Amino acid sequence: MKHFDVIVIGAGAMGSATTYYLAKSGKKVLLLEQFEFLHPKGSSHGESRIIRRAYPEKHFADLMLHAYDLWNELERETMREIIKKTGGLDMGHKDNKDLNSLEEACKSLDINYEKLDAENLRIRFPNLIVPEDYAGIYQSDAGIINATQAVSMFQELARGYNAQLVDYSKVERINTENSKIEITANQIIYTASKLIITSGAWINSILALIGAKIQLDVDIWKMTIAYWKVLDEVNFTPPKFPIFINWGDEAYYGFPIAERENYIKIGPHYKSEIIQDVENKSLEPNQQVAEKLSNYVSTRFRNIESKPIDLQSCLYTMTSDENFIVDFHPDNPNIIIGAGFSGHGFKFTPLIGKMISQMVIYGETNYDRSQFGIQSKIKNI
Repeated sequence: MKHFDVIVIGAGAMGSATTYYLAKSGKKVLLLEQFEFLHPKGSSHGESRIIRRAYPEKHFADLMLHAYDLWNELERETMREIIKKTGGLDMGHKDNKDLNSLEEACKSLDINYEKLDAENLRIRFPNLIVPEDYAGIYQSDAGIINATQAVSMFQELARGYNAQLVDYSKVERINTENSKIEITANQIIYTASKLIITSGAWINSILALIGAKIQLDVDIWKMTIAYWKVLDEVNFTPPKFPIFINWGDEAYYGFPIAERENYIKIGPHYKSEIIQDVENKSLEPNQQVAEKLSNYVSTRFRNIESKPIDLQSCLYTMTSDENFIVDFHPDNPNIIIGAGFSGHGFKFTPLIGKMISQMVIYGETNYDRSQFGIQSKIKNI
């Protein structure tokens, strides 16, 4: 029976970053993953995630300042470019509350930005079709992170600090009745003083294995994203075309040419399909969402093909207010839960890893997690 200071369940972005920071602090850490490392079945794969400093919600905007610092530290430690700066455009109807809150956050935190009216949006970004009542907030520091490469980096760094990482290792049993936490995975028994659960869409499946059972009130959304061939390569490349978020009742986001030559990626950020059974889900892209994406693209962009060339899917683990869950298990302070990253958590990855590692080592974190409590996210069962 192998004993560890900490066992982490789930080797996506948050679990891998947490493992790295714990191992770097000198802890003996085991990271367990039920599938292969860097698999495409969850929320941490793919070549592009948006990173931006400003947020409509001030607590997220505050935390992003720390997240950027940690990403920059990682770039220095690894001597790699992690953030590919493209600039970032938030746009929408000029009275949109999210867009206006974003501007207020920029002002209050002294984040550099430019406010653009409809005419200047058309001049600056010639392939946008801009309604007269639109406005935009442009941030030069926004960009793209390659998700798969970043997760791989955290795992590589963790191994360098002697963490043990095991994939194809599905957790079958968790026993918390003794002084040590006992985990059975693939019929192998491990023990630990502390347990971290960062299992993404499988969070409730893991929680169900713990004696004092709780379930989190989260929905699993299957998201469909699409790649579009462009007919004007120059003006779909930064600075003429940055990463963007189009705010509205149904929000959309997208990337310039980055992953594939002459293609851009666009996706929705709204509820489209809820997964009821994460163990037996289909990852086939949703054709109805693809149709809505086509309609959106035809009204907002020029010099682009009318239909997408490729559709892909991923999972969001959504809380009702899109705040994360980073907290101690209500029945066991030796268990910490990181969940509900709600389709916008990846940019916070090193911050969440550092936050959880501090909670393990010191019993709390010096980062503000006051909005990430678990009590309001427990489902009545």
